[in-house]
Amino acid sequence: MKKFLATLCCLLMGFALPAIAQKIVTKKQWKNTARIVYSLTNRSVIDPYKATYTIEADKDSIVMNIYLGNEYVGKVSQSSSPEMFNNLKDQLAAQGLGAIPESKVDIIPLGGDRESIACYAERAEEPFYDAFTTGGVGTMTLKTGDPQTAFETLLPIAAIIQGYQEYKREKEEQQQQLRPTLRHSVSDEQWEATTRAVYDFTDSSTPPQHHRSYSIDIREDSIRVSITCYGKELLRTAYPFSKEQFQQVKQQIAAQGISKGQPADEPLPTGGKTHALALYSDGSEAPYFSASSYAGIGTLYIKKGRAADAFLQALPEDIKTIIDRTRQN
Repeated sequence: MKKFLATLCCLLMGFALPAIAQKIVTKKQWKNTARIVYSLTNRSVIDPYKATYTIEADKDSIVMNIYLGNEYVGKVSQSSSPEMFNNLKDQLAAQGLGAIPESKVDIIPLGGDRESIACYAERAEEPFYDAFTTGGVGTMTLKTGDPQTAFETLLPIAAIIQGYQEYKREKEEQQQQLRPTLRHSVSDEQWEATTRAVYDFTDSSTPPQHHRSYSIDIREDSIRVSITCYGKELLRTAYPFSKEQFQQVKQQIAAQGISKGQPADEPLPTGGKTHALALYSDGSEAPYFSASSYAGIGTLYIKKGRAADAFLQALPEDIKTIIDRTRQN
């Protein structure tokens, strides 16, 4: 019986450990909080319309910075008040905002968006509270609710993001209409002779911890992937491939209706993403077709889908999974 009770106590203590380790933001800390920063980081490097944003709130102002895909698209600012800011703090306090030590956190999942909250006292440069969660795993703890709902009382987050997404789509459609009509397509004979296809993605101007570019090189016997950060190679891997698989990739690219046009006269923007496609034949080191699109402007034209589609489908692993390996080192 004593042995049973001892085992039961150990089990109960074990179940209680997360609660003991958890640190809740106190009423005094909430009262002294002068600034709160909430961030939702999009961890998808593929979807160009998926939003990443940061909301910074205090008693005077609310500022929201928005990215779509990793491209900065704009800022929304509005005035605040002590009542609005106190209401935000009350909602987060009611949700039981807390944190656990990072040493107690399980393995962070590779996918999923990252949410984080940082709270600052008056004139403090470092937060007294700084926690995150990714796919439900992280240092941030809540008894109830979702922190995003608290910030939605300050700004219509979904409507703002939708507005920027629609604006970006309209702008890209206008750019498509302005492009020159003279284009050079790949002939059936050229597709038949193609023995290598390369897709290069160059990421936008983001901090090194977020910036990831990659190259997918498909040949008749292999598919090779290289991940880089501002020119520095972080990872190189290869997978076996077959002529039959390569034929399928060529058919998919051809079905997209790729062509090469004359460069547009409009000036190129800065900080955007680059998509480039090169096709080779008969073992030549120089491509017979080479075109690129920079921030939606360039010489590469596609009737259906994106330049990356056929290449990403050919990979035996999700490109996000491959890229996330470089973030674990």
